[in-house]
Amino acid sequence: VNWDSQEVNTVELATIMYKGKVDGYDRAVTLTVVILKYDPKLSFNTYSNVTINGLSKGIAMSINNLGSKDVKINKIEIYESGMLFNTLTAEQLLNSNILLDITAGSSWGISLNFKLGMWVNNSYVKYYVEANNTEYEFTDYLD
Repeated sequence: VNWDSQEVNTVELATIMYKGKVDGYDRAVTLTVVILKYDPKLSFNTYSNVTINGLSKGIAMSINNLGSKDVKINKIEIYESGMLFNTLTAEQLLNSNILLDITAGSSWGISLNFKLGMWVNNSYVKYYVEANNTEYEFTDYLD
Protein backbone atom coordinates (compact mmCIF):
# COMPACT_ATOMS: atom_id res chain seq x y z
CA VAL A 1 0.00 0.00 0.00
CA ASN A 2 1.26 3.46 -0.89
CA TRP A 3 -0.16 5.81 1.74
CA ASP A 4 -0.91 9.46 0.98
CA SER A 5 0.61 10.43 4.36
CA GLN A 6 3.52 8.74 6.13
CA GLU A 7 3.27 10.60 9.44
CA VAL A 8 1.59 9.00 12.42
CA ASN A 9 1.14 11.10 15.56
CA THR A 10 0.06 8.93 18.49
CA VAL A 11 0.62 11.61 21.17
CA GLU A 12 -2.75 13.36 20.80
CA LEU A 13 -6.09 11.62 21.26
CA ALA A 14 -7.75 11.42 17.88
CA THR A 15 -9.29 9.35 15.13
CA ILE A 16 -7.13 9.56 12.03
CA MET A 17 -8.01 8.23 8.58
CA TYR A 18 -5.29 7.41 6.11
CA LYS A 19 -5.93 6.84 2.41
CA GLY A 20 -3.72 4.84 0.14
CA LYS A 21 -3.48 3.05 -3.18
CA VAL A 22 -2.63 -0.54 -4.01
CA ASP A 23 -0.86 -1.34 -7.27
CA GLY A 24 -3.27 -3.15 -9.59
CA TYR A 25 -6.38 -2.15 -7.56
CA ASP A 26 -8.57 0.67 -8.88
CA ARG A 27 -10.04 1.90 -5.56
CA ALA A 28 -8.49 3.77 -2.66
CA VAL A 29 -8.00 1.89 0.60
CA THR A 30 -8.59 3.45 3.99
CA LEU A 31 -6.97 2.83 7.35
CA THR A 32 -8.61 4.26 10.47
CA VAL A 33 -6.40 4.69 13.54
CA VAL A 34 -8.03 5.53 16.88
CA ILE A 35 -5.68 6.98 19.52
CA LEU A 36 -7.18 6.39 22.98
CA LYS A 37 -6.11 7.64 26.39
CA TYR A 38 -3.93 5.11 28.20
CA ASP A 39 -4.95 4.33 31.75
CA PRO A 40 -2.37 2.30 33.64
CA LYS A 41 -3.56 -1.05 34.94
CA LEU A 42 -1.97 -1.25 38.37
CA SER A 43 -2.80 -3.29 41.45
CA PHE A 44 -1.64 -2.19 44.89
CA ASN A 45 -1.00 -4.07 48.11
CA THR A 46 -0.39 -1.76 51.06
CA TYR A 47 -0.42 -3.23 54.55
CA SER A 48 0.99 -2.89 58.05
CA ASN A 49 3.91 -5.24 58.74
CA VAL A 50 3.31 -5.39 62.49
CA THR A 51 0.31 -3.85 64.23
CA ILE A 52 -0.01 -3.73 68.01
CA ASN A 53 -3.13 -2.12 69.51
CA GLY A 54 -3.80 -0.22 66.28
CA LEU A 55 -0.23 1.10 66.00
CA SER A 56 1.79 0.02 62.96
CA LYS A 57 5.55 -0.35 63.33
CA GLY A 58 6.02 -0.47 59.55
CA ILE A 59 4.24 -0.76 56.24
CA ALA A 60 4.87 -2.73 53.07
CA MET A 61 3.89 -1.38 49.68
CA SER A 62 3.83 -3.17 46.36
CA ILE A 63 2.65 -2.24 42.89
CA ASN A 64 1.95 -4.74 40.12
CA ASN A 65 1.97 -3.28 36.60
CA LEU A 66 -0.66 -5.31 34.75
CA GLY A 67 -0.71 -2.89 31.82
CA SER A 68 1.09 -2.77 28.49
CA LYS A 69 3.21 0.33 29.18
CA ASP A 70 5.93 1.10 31.69
CA VAL A 71 5.12 3.40 34.60
CA LYS A 72 7.38 5.58 36.72
CA ILE A 73 6.89 6.46 40.38
CA ASN A 74 6.98 10.23 40.88
CA LYS A 75 6.06 10.43 44.57
CA ILE A 76 4.54 8.46 47.45
CA GLU A 77 2.61 10.11 50.29
CA ILE A 78 1.79 8.25 53.50
CA TYR A 79 -1.22 9.43 55.50
CA GLU A 80 -1.82 8.60 59.17
CA SER A 81 -5.43 8.96 60.32
CA GLY A 82 -6.13 11.14 57.28
CA MET A 83 -3.17 13.50 57.87
CA LEU A 84 0.03 13.60 55.82
CA PHE A 85 2.64 11.59 57.74
CA ASN A 86 5.54 11.24 55.30
CA THR A 87 6.43 11.96 51.67
CA LEU A 88 8.86 10.02 49.55
CA THR A 89 9.92 11.96 46.48
CA ALA A 90 11.45 10.43 43.37
CA GLU A 91 14.77 12.01 44.32
CA GLN A 92 14.68 10.49 47.84
CA LEU A 93 13.88 7.06 46.43
CA LEU A 94 16.68 7.29 43.86
CA ASN A 95 19.14 8.48 46.54
CA SER A 96 18.25 5.32 48.48
CA ASN A 97 18.97 3.21 45.36
CA ILE A 98 15.29 2.43 44.86
CA LEU A 99 14.33 2.23 41.19
CA LEU A 100 11.36 4.27 40.00
CA ASP A 101 10.43 2.41 36.81
CA ILE A 102 7.98 -0.47 36.78
CA THR A 103 8.05 -2.19 33.42
CA ALA A 104 4.91 -3.68 31.93
CA GLY A 105 4.16 -7.03 33.54
CA SER A 106 6.49 -6.56 36.50
CA SER A 107 6.22 -5.62 40.19
CA TRP A 108 7.80 -3.09 42.54
CA GLY A 109 7.89 -3.09 46.33
CA ILE A 110 9.28 -1.36 49.40
CA SER A 111 8.96 -1.67 53.19
CA LEU A 112 9.27 1.15 55.70
CA ASN A 113 9.74 0.90 59.46
CA PHE A 114 8.63 3.60 61.89
CA LYS A 115 10.52 4.24 65.12
CA LEU A 116 7.46 5.44 67.03
CA GLY A 117 4.81 3.79 64.90
CA MET A 118 1.82 5.05 62.95
CA TRP A 119 -1.88 4.67 63.75
CA VAL A 120 -3.56 2.34 61.25
CA ASN A 121 -7.13 3.66 61.52
CA ASN A 122 -8.00 5.71 58.37
CA SER A 123 -4.40 5.48 57.15
CA TYR A 124 -3.53 5.16 53.49
CA VAL A 125 -0.87 5.70 50.85
CA LYS A 126 -1.16 7.88 47.76
CA TYR A 127 0.92 6.78 44.80
CA TYR A 128 1.75 9.30 42.08
CA VAL A 129 2.88 7.54 38.91
CA GLU A 130 3.53 8.62 35.36
CA ALA A 131 2.64 6.69 32.22
CA ASN A 132 2.60 7.90 28.63
CA ASN A 133 3.57 11.45 29.75
CA THR A 134 0.55 11.72 32.09
CA GLU A 135 0.58 11.67 35.91
CA TYR A 136 -1.94 9.50 37.74
CA GLU A 137 -2.85 9.36 41.42
CA PHE A 138 -3.90 6.18 43.20
CA THR A 139 -4.92 5.69 46.83
CA ASP A 140 -4.62 2.42 48.72
CA TYR A 141 -5.77 2.03 52.35
CA LEU A 142 -3.77 -0.01 54.83
CA ASP A 143 -5.14 -3.51 55.30
